[in-house]
Amino acid sequence: MIQFEDIVSGLVDGLDPLEGFNDGNPRQPKAYWGTQEDLPRFLKEYKENSTPLAWVVSKPDTRILDGYVRDAEIAFCGRQTRELLNTARMEVSYKSVLIPFWVSFERAANKSQNIVIEKGTEVFEKFPNYSTDSKKSQAAQEIWDVLKVSFTARFYEDNNC
Repeated sequence: MIQFEDIVSGLVDGLDPLEGFNDGNPRQPKAYWGTQEDLPRFLKEYKENSTPLAWVVSKPDTRILDGYVRDAEIAFCGRQTRELLNTARMEVSYKSVLIPFWVSFERAANKSQNIVIEKGTEVFEKFPNYSTDSKKSQAAQEIWDVLKVSFTARFYEDNNC
């Protein structure tokens, strides 16, 4: 059985490095997966080594005649090193990194023969200042911006990426 997580990882691994980070260096995006509850723990553990990140939220797959279908959720994550107002975050994180990350991923998916993102099913949700520390102490807090994209995906095991 083909794994949705493997398809996403393969697509993300094939993307070009992303620009728009505080240090000016492009970074190769990464993919990982788990429950929504696992994400803060992963972000806190791996810090800079996990950004930019496509986090595949664990969901059930349904077998269909020629493959599988999933109500997919992917959280596109970027780390910030400073507190910003949401208007600045829109420019610095969302427009510069996270939205281009989604667009690159969607283009790669459209070229793939393993996955189809059903048009018209995409839902976008922004989570600015997504914290990995519930205490909110400035010294320990890791600040993330997240663009969660939900969509219906069909994927197939008889094709190659």
